[in-house]
Amino acid sequence: MVSVSLPVDSVRERLEAWGERLSVAAVNGPSAVVVSGDADALEELLTACEAEETRARRIPVDYASHSAHVESLEEEIRRTLAGIAPRSSSVPFYSTVTGGVLDTTEMDAGYWYRNLRGTVRFDETVRVLLDEGFQTFVEASAHPVLTVGMEQTAEDHGTPVAAVGSLRRDEGGLERFLTSLAAAHVGGIAVDWRTVFAGTGAHPVELPTYAFQRQRYWLDATSAAEVAAAGGGLSADAVDVRFWEAVEREDLEALVRTLEVEDEEQQSSLTALLPALSSWRRQRREQNKVDGWRYQAVWKPLASASETTLSGTWLVAVPEACGDDALVAAVLDGLAGRGAHVVRVAVGSTDDREVIAERLRMALDGVEPSAVAGVFSLLGLDESAHESFAVVPAGLAATVALVQALGDADVVAPLWCGTRVRCRWAAPTGW
Repeated sequence: MVSVSLPVDSVRERLEAWGERLSVAAVNGPSAVVVSGDADALEELLTACEAEETRARRIPVDYASHSAHVESLEEEIRRTLAGIAPRSSSVPFYSTVTGGVLDTTEMDAGYWYRNLRGTVRFDETVRVLLDEGFQTFVEASAHPVLTVGMEQTAEDHGTPVAAVGSLRRDEGGLERFLTSLAAAHVGGIAVDWRTVFAGTGAHPVELPTYAFQRQRYWLDATSAAEVAAAGGGLSADAVDVRFWEAVEREDLEALVRTLEVEDEEQQSSLTALLPALSSWRRQRREQNKVDGWRYQAVWKPLASASETTLSGTWLVAVPEACGDDALVAAVLDGLAGRGAHVVRVAVGSTDDREVIAERLRMALDGVEPSAVAGVFSLLGLDESAHESFAVVPAGLAATVALVQALGDADVVAPLWCGTRVRCRWAAPTGW
């Protein structure tokens, strides 16, 4: 057996040269096809794929299932399995022999022969499931071999899915199974953790004081169809798939057959044009991928607040290292100019929550914490490295300590954090 990373139609076209010696054994995804048959014919196929720079690899098995080789075993298979008495299942059964739902009473000896002889229609069956709304796939096996094909089929179908395995080769213990459960949970699959941890002594714990939200912070991949719909992409129409495959491989013979060009002069023109067309295709693919990653950040000014008035006591936390910063003076003057009673609190880069809490109490001497109308922090202005944790800005660490200290000092007023944004843009060469 050999795995070939091409669409099934392209593989079948290539196999015509070997006749019955090679067969399509399985179609696992849009570009995941398994071929089986005579060993010498498979060697020739591997050589041809290597010459075309098509990814193909041998599957380490010593039998050619799903090919003409199985036909010699038909009588033995039917005789051995003749005693099977299939019955209806309570769970719908989707067969990769028929490519859809199957009444399991039909799974007699003849069915199992066809299962071993015919092409495995895995990709087709997964598409039926996707059409019916299924988006969760668990491969219960000793090692996942089909999850990648499921994900490729789902991407081509335009449906987001969660496809996970259960165990892995050389990792068949409880730790591997729990890791797979965690992967399923991250993928949005509901896991009954109480049952998982029953009898272990594990128990729920309180979360931190901020709410967790399941939110992704990386860019979503843009499908080819979405890019094309936006006007900047390449069409994924099945009609021209074969054409572009020939162009990308710079396969002149396949291109001539696809275009049905018989005139020798026209063929000669294609010979000169094909390298440039292939190069353009690759560049467009790369450019489309880059375009799909781009996004634009837009700054919008707030509405004028010139008429806003403030009242009560406002605490302004200022980093000692930036006490003379013009922005600090502007904030202090701005708050005072709006009618606030401003109380400045200096915070050192090494101050912890206890020190900051004590500074807050001293600054509020004679003022009830409940009378504080607001807190404005400028601690983020200190962008120097923290003395104990070099990768952490001192201002960030101080801001965390300030939040804790406000609670320790019984200050429950709203907190605003101000900082300064410096923008720099350099366009890469060629953009």
